[in-house]
Amino acid sequence: MEHRAILIRGDGTGPELADAVIRIIEASGVRIKWEDADAGEQCLLAGEQIVPERTIEAIRRTKVALKGPISTPVGKGSVSANVTLRKKLGARQRQQKKESDCRSQSKYHENQRWPVPASMSGSFQRVSRHRIQRCDRR
Repeated sequence: MEHRAILIRGDGTGPELADAVIRIIEASGVRIKWEDADAGEQCLLAGEQIVPERTIEAIRRTKVALKGPISTPVGKGSVSANVTLRKKLGARQRQQKKESDCRSQSKYHENQRWPVPASMSGSFQRVSRHRIQRCDRR
C-alpha cells in the first residue's frame, strides 16, 4: 500500500535533512508518494506568506506532512512557519506523560518538570506535572 504525504523541504539545512529522513523512511519499507510543497524564505521572497494557503490545503488533503527546518526572518514582521502551521491546522504539541524508570531516578524524582508550550506564540514555560509514583525498591 502506498501512502501520500506532503514534503516541505525547508531552507538552510532543511533540504539535506529532509532527504536524509526520506532515505530512512524508504529503508523501513514504507512506501510513500511525496508531494512537494512550498514554505519558508523562498515564499517570502516571492511576495507570499511564509506558508502559502496551497501548502495548508495540501496538508489538509493528505493529513500527513514532513517539514524540514525553516528559518524565520528576524525583524520583518513575519510569524514563524511552525506557528503558522499550528494555527492554521489547529495542531498543538501534546505533552506525553512520563513513565517512571527505577533505573534512572534522580534526587528530584518526586517533582520532575518538563517544558511544554505556554501558548501558540511559541514561547515555553516550565510547569509541574503529576507526581510520579515511587518505584518499589527490593
